[in-house]
Amino acid sequence: MGKKKTNNDVNPQHMQTFQRLNFLYQAAALMTLTSVPSNESNSTKTKSSSISEDRTINDGRTSLAPVGRYYNANMKKIAKHLVLRLDPAIKRSVCKRCHTSLIPSKSSNICFKADERPATIVTCKTCGTERRFLARPAHRLFSEKSENILQFVGHIHPAIGSDL
Repeated sequence: MGKKKTNNDVNPQHMQTFQRLNFLYQAAALMTLTSVPSNESNSTKTKSSSISEDRTINDGRTSLAPVGRYYNANMKKIAKHLVLRLDPAIKRSVCKRCHTSLIPSKSSNICFKADERPATIVTCKTCGTERRFLARPAHRLFSEKSENILQFVGHIHPAIGSDL
């Protein structure tokens, strides 16, 4: 017979992958908010510089949002390739169309509608995609249910030799 599967611990094989996904998510949020001084002067514009005009902020600084979009796309690609589920909070904070980190008032607008079905509407400022999240009081996400929460069993890291 085979071993019994226990759902009480995290698979240590995927621990590095989850850490990498966490890093990519945090780096994408940082890059979305970061801008650097532009190297080009306004007098010497060429065809290649007109392509990057959409990334240039009006005070002569260049946004690093495309790098953040690349990190988010990479995070989603890794999770899909390894068949790992991303937390719903992470899925809700990344645009499905352009992979921009949806940071309120920076890269997205949030509107609350109180119709017969109250909802929160998040609009991406980059591509204009709208996402509607219904506000149902009895609804609980899969990750919020107590029977689905996994207990982390500490394991010994081979390089450090102590519990993590």
